Amino acid sequence: MCMHFLKTSVAVIFIASTSIASIAQNPFKPIPNEDWKNVTVLDSAFMRVEYKMTFRDALFYKSSNKEFPKTHVFTDKQYVSDMRIVEIGKTLRKDYSRNLEELEQDNRKLIDEGRDPRNLGKNYAYPYEYFVFNDGSVKTNARTLMSGPIIQFSEREDKIDWKLTGNSAEVCGRQCSEAKAQFHGRVFSAWFCSEIPVSSGPWKLGGLPGLILKAESDDGSYRWEMTGIEQGSWPIYEKQYNFQKCSEKEAGKLLEDIYAQPFVFMGKIGMKVMMPDGKGGVRSPGETENSISMYYNPLEKD
Repeated sequence: MCMHFLKTSVAVIFIASTSIASIAQNPFKPIPNEDWKNVTVLDSAFMRVEYKMTFRDALFYKSSNKEFPKTHVFTDKQYVSDMRIVEIGKTLRKDYSRNLEELEQDNRKLIDEGRDPRNLGKNYAYPYEYFVFNDGSVKTNARTLMSGPIIQFSEREDKIDWKLTGNSAEVCGRQCSEAKAQFHGRVFSAWFCSEIPVSSGPWKLGGLPGLILKAESDDGSYRWEMTGIEQGSWPIYEKQYNFQKCSEKEAGKLLEDIYAQPFVFMGKIGMKVMMPDGKGGVRSPGETENSISMYYNPLEKD
């Protein structure tokens, strides 16, 4: 069951400052996981598309401030970006973080050379990996906070009911048409290029008569825009981590709980966090830390 956490090896994290912004690791700067040796090839990609994905940062706030997630107005500096790669094959497509992939490959190289994998990276990453199959099934691999488990769940998706708006725009130097749809509790606008007859796009967005080059949610909290495209042949593979498998519903509840009480979560996975006690020593997290939450704005609202 998803709610039974896999224990990590006990790690001691020393926090040099007690300011809220530095109390816990930002979930969008995930710690690379080297606990994989094998990969499974699922398909062969004939096209690779890169998107810049922009989304709201996981800001820290006092849990007692119940209105913060509803009322906070995000500034441009409080949005972060990830570079996503979508590999499109005959039977499925894979959407993953280029930033995180490069980081893990660099650390794997250090391990193969007999060195410590200490490269934590500086770039943000949306810590989800999607495998969208042509039969309507989707498999998601999601990172949890710090060095917590990587959860995996599968689901089936209905076709998106897109409505053409009649609007057009130039995106990345290509003429695109606009379509809108309500999907997973959000309204999305997508600009697709019929000159690229591939019915795909970022995340789970697809089903249009052309490749989606740009998409955004109605509130602007999620945006994608293509930055590159190439054709060729590449294996679409899945790294074999020590997954914690669960249902989609269990995964949603787990992630919600993690953002609501990040320090409680770190304790549950066996991570020992120490911070200054103000007297020259250190202490374990207490009531102050356990009363801190992170802004949680899931891409899928239902």
